[in-house]
Amino acid sequence: MTVIFKVVGQEDYQSPANDDPLRINWTREMDCYFVVLMLEELHRGNKIGRTYNAQAWTWMNASFSKKFGFLCDKDVLEDRYWSLRKEYTDITDILNHNGFAWDGIRQTMTADDDVWEAYIKVLFFLIYNVVRIKG
Repeated sequence: MTVIFKVVGQEDYQSPANDDPLRINWTREMDCYFVVLMLEELHRGNKIGRTYNAQAWTWMNASFSKKFGFLCDKDVLEDRYWSLRKEYTDITDILNHNGFAWDGIRQTMTADDDVWEAYIKVLFFLIYNVVRIKG
């Protein structure tokens, strides 16, 4: 099997940019803690539709800032939420294709070479046609 996606390990992240409240270089620890905060707010009933209410964002921001020792803007957390959501959607979309699987032990998405090659061909075809139509 060929690994086509791997969850980035802590060693692949950079440390936070403490001097800029509008920007954070996210670590795996930060992502994990943020996910825990979001789950807590979900269970408290503070998630409305696809996002969280103002009270939840305020609490998550305060908790996150306290844990990591620097103040960050609410938009930073909200931007990370949408980034994580997009990554999840992208991975789920690929896993819904025949031949792709998630290896929970290695935290990787896997597929045989022929499955991966077929997926790339279709993806290239779609991108090429969209560019050609718009172009």
